[in-house]
Amino acid sequence: MRRPLLAVLGTLSLLAACRSEKPKLPTLTDVFVDLPLPPDASFVERRGSPEALTLVMRSPRTLENVVRYYRYQFEQPGWQFISDTKDRDGASVLYVEKAGRPLWIRMSADPEWKQYTLVEMSGAVVNAQADSIARLQPGAAPKAVTPGAGAKDTIVVEVPSDSGKRAALPPP
Repeated sequence: MRRPLLAVLGTLSLLAACRSEKPKLPTLTDVFVDLPLPPDASFVERRGSPEALTLVMRSPRTLENVVRYYRYQFEQPGWQFISDTKDRDGASVLYVEKAGRPLWIRMSADPEWKQYTLVEMSGAVVNAQADSIARLQPGAAPKAVTPGAGAKDTIVVEVPSDSGKRAALPPP
């Protein structure tokens, strides 16, 4: 009788030791400089990694109304509208930046609540070096950039000089 009990306790100890800790998620202010929430939204889920965060919200508004709302929001001063497309599932996906910080908004019809819209808002932690690169004036170039912590995790994309835009993006 004593051996089965010891075997069960040993197994439970091993399982407890093997259990991995959930990664610590960044705070909202680590990721988002400004976050316009969907109209009349309710919270569904928060997920991510130490480098990125996604908030999922549900809005009782139609998909068309929510897409129109976000397009209007991102026309306001401070936002840089980068992309407006649909993914292979037919969801509308917007990519914008504010103060050098990326924000992806994915909007789709809620499969559980047919008349509602699911809104996934995703952002990434941007290091200080990426922030400074994104804020460069058009045509300016960094004098001497010393790679710091996380520098290898940043991709700098230059758009043709006639647009005068430069953006720092997290790796794909």
